[in-house]
Amino acid sequence: MGAELVRTKDPEVIREAIESFKERGLDVDPVEWINWPTNIALINDEGDIALFEIGFKGVYTGHYYFKSRGRAAINAAKGFLDELFNTCYNIDILLGLTPLTNLPARWISRQVGFKSHGIVEGPKRHYEMFIITKKEFNNG
Repeated sequence: MGAELVRTKDPEVIREAIESFKERGLDVDPVEWINWPTNIALINDEGDIALFEIGFKGVYTGHYYFKSRGRAAINAAKGFLDELFNTCYNIDILLGLTPLTNLPARWISRQVGFKSHGIVEGPKRHYEMFIITKKEFNNG
């Protein structure tokens, strides 16, 4: 599905992505995040990064940091999802909470097969909740 991707355990590789998430209210330390055993950080050879962390009952949440744009970003997202769902990670459900103001992220979520489950209220803003299952991704 596109660029070669690998899992990284290097906090410096994900630092730029983590810093960009601070603007969205996610304030975490890259070293702490990467050292949490269930967290997954994937990077492709274009510099796109996907971060996945476990939530409730085995449902993972995804965060994306794309250097690619347009069709290349869509292909990168599909590659990350393929890796997450169809390799060694044994993940069946992925959830995303996207700020309503982040129109590009909401658009790309739909392009790669996420389904909207409505608007939810967070402590500082409203989000659109997106969910995709392994079955939906593979049969989509």
